[in-house]
Order: sequence, then structure tokens, then C-alpha cells
Amino acid sequence: MDINLLKLGFASYLEAKNAENNTEEQYVVENSDASIFVYSDEFKDYLAETLNITEDVGSISIDEILNMEISNGQLIPQDENSENISSFPMSENEIVIGSEGNGNGENLQEQITLLEQQQALFTGILNELLTDENVQGFIDTNGDTTISEEEITAFLQAVSAQDGNAEDISLEDIFGAIESMKENTFEIPSAEEQKIETTQETKNPETVQQPSTNNNGGNYQSYTPSSNGTQVQEKSLDSMTRDELNTELATTQGTLATQQSELSNILNGSTEELQSLQENIDTAYETYQTELAKVDGEMAQQLDDIETRLDAKQAEVDAKEQAIFDQENTVSSCKNTYDNAVATTSNLESILSGLESTDTSELTEEQQANLNSKIQSTKEQLQEAKDAEEEAKTAWEESETKLNTLKEEKTTLDTELSEIQTEKTDFEALLSQKYPEIEQYMTAYNDAKEAYKTAQDTAANAVRTEITQTQNYINNINTAISTVGQKEDIKENYFGAFGDDIVAFANQFIGANEADGSADKFLASWTTSAETPWCAAFVEYVMENSGSYEQLPDWYKDIDNKWYCPNIDNAAEKAGAVINGDEAKAGDIVLFDWDGDGKMDHVGIVVSNENGKLVTIEGNTSNKVAQKEYETDDPRIKYCKTT
Repeated sequence: MDINLLKLGFASYLEAKNAENNTEEQYVVENSDASIFVYSDEFKDYLAETLNITEDVGSISIDEILNMEISNGQLIPQDENSENISSFPMSENEIVIGSEGNGNGENLQEQITLLEQQQALFTGILNELLTDENVQGFIDTNGDTTISEEEITAFLQAVSAQDGNAEDISLEDIFGAIESMKENTFEIPSAEEQKIETTQETKNPETVQQPSTNNNGGNYQSYTPSSNGTQVQEKSLDSMTRDELNTELATTQGTLATQQSELSNILNGSTEELQSLQENIDTAYETYQTELAKVDGEMAQQLDDIETRLDAKQAEVDAKEQAIFDQENTVSSCKNTYDNAVATTSNLESILSGLESTDTSELTEEQQANLNSKIQSTKEQLQEAKDAEEEAKTAWEESETKLNTLKEEKTTLDTELSEIQTEKTDFEALLSQKYPEIEQYMTAYNDAKEAYKTAQDTAANAVRTEITQTQNYINNINTAISTVGQKEDIKENYFGAFGDDIVAFANQFIGANEADGSADKFLASWTTSAETPWCAAFVEYVMENSGSYEQLPDWYKDIDNKWYCPNIDNAAEKAGAVINGDEAKAGDIVLFDWDGDGKMDHVGIVVSNENGKLVTIEGNTSNKVAQKEYETDDPRIKYCKTT
């Protein structure tokens, strides 16, 4: 739930405090960041006195936290359903203190104290701490500006240690840790001091056993492959310009090339660690062959033949496996190219439809010529886009066909490899029975080969994971570039009045909703439509991304926080932009005061206003974007002129 319950609680606290001070400044949920609501002593008191949430309200176990997935420095609760707070009143006008008589404060208290939301509650608090710059200064013990899972684990232990118990984390622990941070006495324990036990596999999954060069096959030493992979540092792409996206693409492609080079070195065994292991294999095999030749030269030759065929077939299997991996990334890239091409075609079709349906009755001769030119240009662009879409579809289908062929070929190679391995196993069983004194050399050699293969596979798979992540990020960048291009096409090719442009752009989002996440695009990347009231965010997205942004009035452009309906209302009032219902036109803003208390609760865009009937398009209406119809003179409605 992204700590919205506490944020909403803090918003109500601020509103009550403002009322006492008779101040006009407005506070909303978005203002309630970690530095405000976590570090506030007053809010701590508010939790206890008004919401009846004390420091011992509950706790979450360290084991439960460590079992969560950690993604981009954030904890992900195991039970996604615990984030569902749809029954909680989310609109701003419903955030009130319980003492004011409508019981919402008590509902808030009940919601927060529900046990099924406890995990999400603590996860939200901890994630707010993890993203705070001051807290990160404590977590980042090695100073590399990157927060690792190990550093997060150590931080959580240090937080839980506030009351001397490292098994769980409570609100008391969190407040205690914050106080220590304020006093600069908070310390992260060293690895030796940590009380949280982790298995050897968890701490270092790449450790394998390396046979020593002794020939008795009984001594081993620990070997850990190097981990010098170059991981891509993903960034938020939503606010980047096309030039910034192209720069990010070039940088990421450079990272991908480095990763692919590293993988090549691992696969051909040219890394220092693998060369060392290969020397062990060579030494062990030479000893094995020498000792076997002493007792049976014919079987020594037979062994050499089997090993030669086995190594050759293993090399074929490995090469085919790598080819499959490369082709899977190619398929992903081709699919991404096709999806972007489909989006571009659809966008141009919408633009052409808008141009061809333009009312030309009041156009000048020059404007008519300009319109005809744009129509012709868009038709040409559309044909090129359709051709590109068809080519992309063919490339995608061919890449999938090639991938399936590679997989079939590998299946055949796997069978052939298995047959040779069975032959070797049978041969060694016979050898052990006939010459038991050879078995120790056989074991040392096989262990050396196994150590090499394990180290190589572990290192290769780690880099392959990084390559896949990088390829996915490149796909996201390409999609972002395509999206920017579509927006620029709209701005360049749309020919019509400001209001018509706004409505045409907004109409394409009808049906976007919370359930499938399609409404998330209207919000910043740090929240979702299911967590935040988004009617005003939808209006802002449409106004700022249509082709007519430059024509927007300054009173709207200059609003600091356009996600809060009262802010829109206040700005329009100050600018004298409030108009009568019969003056409202397509593209104007319409505000709604559902309770009649003078505080605006909802906002939409005028689609049409004729014969006393108002048609609007609104976000966050029944959790989706939809058209609605009202009486033009509905007393709950206020109109703001943008056209």
C-alpha cells in the first residue's frame, strides 16, 4: 500500500493543525515524504493520541523481511493482496479527524491496526527509510553509492537491535533508530557482529570445490569465480527527452557490449580463474593417463578416445546453448520493435482520422492548403509505418522460428552427449573393477572437470542474467523513444482548435483503469493509480502531453501541484478564469464539489456543452477513464476556462 494510510493520516493531522493556525497553506498526500512523516516527533505523538497507534502496535520478524524479494533497493511484500486498501476513503475531502463527527478517523485507526495490513505497513515504513538520502548514508557502509542486499540486511539488524532483540522490528525500534540517526550514533554492525544467520549458499552461491594439484584426489580448496560483471543502472525514463533517451540508449548498448565480451571470455575459458582450473584438469588427466598406461596401454588409448569425443560434444552443446540464449534476446528485441511499430501505426491512423474530420467551414484558403498538405504527409508516414510494421512482424516470426530450430538441435545434441557420458561411466566402472589402484586418479580428474564446469556455468549464468536485464532495459528505452516520437507527431500534425485537440488526445485513453494498471501512466513512477486519487493527474497528463501544451493559460501551467483539486480551483479563482456553464467549451476544465462544502473533490475535461447537456471525460471515475453526462447548470459544478 506504499504507506498511504500513514500518509493520509499525516495529511489529516496537517489539515487540523492548519485549521488551528488559521493558515491558508494546503497540504496533500504527496507532501508526506519520509523526511516529514517519519522524522516528525509531532506525528509520532499524533499517531499515539489521535489514531491510538502506539509504538508497540506490532512488529514484523526479520525472517519475514529477509524472505521478501528485494528489487532496486526496495522490499516487496510477499502477499500482494495486503496492499489492497480499496475500502479506505481515498479522496482528499474524506481525510478528516475522527473527532469531527463522521467516524473517518476511527475507520483510519481500524484500517491501520488490521493485522493483515501489518506487513505492508512496516514494509512501507522501511522502504521510505531506505529511499531517504540521510538514511542511505548510514546504509551504504562501503561508500559505493549502491545499496546492496547485504547492506540492507545489516541495516535491518541494526534497526531491530534498538531494543536488544534482533529477531523482529517494531515501531519502537524504528523510532529508536531514527533518534540515533538524529544524534549521529546509529551504527551498522560488521559482518562478524551480525546475528542474522545466512547459509553458505545464500552468502556466496558461486563457491565451488577445486581439486588441488596433489594426485591423491583427496585434498580440496575453496574457489570463487570473479564477479566483475558490469550491471546496467536503470533510470526513470518517463521524464527524459528524446536526446536524453538516445544518450541513455548508446550508454546502455555500450554496457551490453561489455557484458557480451565478458561472457565470451568465460565461455572460451580465457579468464584467469578458469585458466587456473584448466591447469588442474590438464595435470590431473596427465597423471591419470600415465598411471593407466602403466597397467593397460590399450585402455589408456580407449579412455583418450572417449574423453576427446565427450569434450567435443560438450563444446557443441555449450555453443548451441549460447546460441539459444542469444536468439532469445533477439526474439525479445524483435518483439519490442514490432510492438513499437504497431503503436506508431495506430498513432498515425488516429492523427489522420483527426485531420480528415476537421471542420473546414471557417478555414482560410491558406489554412485549407496547410491542412491538405498535412493530410498527404500523414498518409505517406502511415504507409511507411505500415511497411515497417510488416517488416518487424516478419523479423519477429523468423526469429522465433530460428529459436525453435535451435532448441530442437540442442535436444538432439543432448541425447548424443548423454550416450557418450553413459559410455564413459560404463568404461570407468569396468576400469575401477579391473584396476582399483587407478580409481584415485580417475576421481581427481573427474572432480577437476566438474569444478571447472560448475565455475564456468555459475559465472556465465550470472552474466547472462545481467545481459537479459540490459536487453530488457534497452527495449524499454526504445519504447520510450517511440512514445516520445508519437507525442511529437501529434503536436506536429494535429490541425484543429485547442479544445478539439485536448478532447481528441483524451479520448484515446477511455477505458484505462486501475485493475490492469493501464491508468498508471498518468501518475509519476513512484506511485500507482490503485494507491493515489488520480482524477487531477489524468487532467494534467492530457493537458501537458497533447499537441496544444503551449496554448495552455499560464494560470494552469503555473500551479505547483496539479494533482490536488483545490489547487486548481484556487488558481482559477485568482486568475479570474472561472466562467458560467453556458460559456464552457470543449477543452475547458470542470471541477466538482460533491459535498457542497466549497472544497473541490473531483475534476474532468469538457467534451461538449450543448442544449443544457454537459459531456465530460474524467479519470478515476469508477476507477477508470470514462465519459460522463450532467446538466450544464448542476450546482455542484464549477467551470474553469483554458480555451
